[in-house]
Amino acid sequence: MLTVEENFYQENYKGIQLPEGFFKNNVDQAIDIINDWCHWFFDNHNLNDLSIVEDQDRVKKAVCAQVEYFYELGGNTEMSKSKQAITSLSIGNFSMANSGSNGPSSIYSSKAHNYLRPTGLLYGGIREYER
Repeated sequence: MLTVEENFYQENYKGIQLPEGFFKNNVDQAIDIINDWCHWFFDNHNLNDLSIVEDQDRVKKAVCAQVEYFYELGGNTEMSKSKQAITSLSIGNFSMANSGSNGPSSIYSSKAHNYLRPTGLLYGGIREYER
């Protein structure tokens, strides 16, 4: 089981100032995303099962980065990422349109992913299944 305390976010990760209760309300969803990337490693293991202390910190920082990214998106759902700026404007004879995307294309934080890269948890390897 993977857990990250808000104190780690404030004291070690030193991320942006989050509104009261935001970390607590979103950390479980962030943990789910990190666990998904790690091929559900933390369903059967905890941080202490990682033998390298720096990897333990990297996983915690990945969770913190994901929570912070949720805040930047304005939430932790698929709908949050679709909040975009105005794409067209018309005033009298004048009109202007922007067909490009103004928002992020994913609820997954690339910063969180980068924290996980050196841990080896992103690589599933080869699994053998009985037939």
